[in-house]
Amino acid sequence: MKQPVVPSQAEFLQSARAAFAFLRDYGFVEVAGPNHRQDPFQVWFQADTRSVVLRGEGYGSTASVTLETSDGREAALVYFVPQSQRQDGKRINGQLEYVHFLAAQVGAHAADFLAGRMETFDRIAKEQPQWKRQP
Repeated sequence: MKQPVVPSQAEFLQSARAAFAFLRDYGFVEVAGPNHRQDPFQVWFQADTRSVVLRGEGYGSTASVTLETSDGREAALVYFVPQSQRQDGKRINGQLEYVHFLAAQVGAHAADFLAGRMETFDRIAKEQPQWKRQP
């Protein structure tokens, strides 16, 4: 496998917006994250009280998705994916490919959350740490 290229901020944002464009079908729009959580390699999508937060990590090598609600709860996407279908990401070549992989995972395993059906989220979610909550 060839060495992945670390994307620029512009490349990351462009890839994120393209991969997660399907969220518009659920009423999500891109919004700025809270001031105290600003990160140039992070994209927030929000509908009502629900947010999908994509964060670039690993100095351009990986990414993660967290599902959040405005009442201060969150759940990592991985907990929505059945254990038998989880991948460790080692077969994914670079951050931009990982962003598209995560978007597919959100669509496949978090559709209830996207549609506003909160039963699974309510079972999985935990209270956010103090630093993530509004100051």
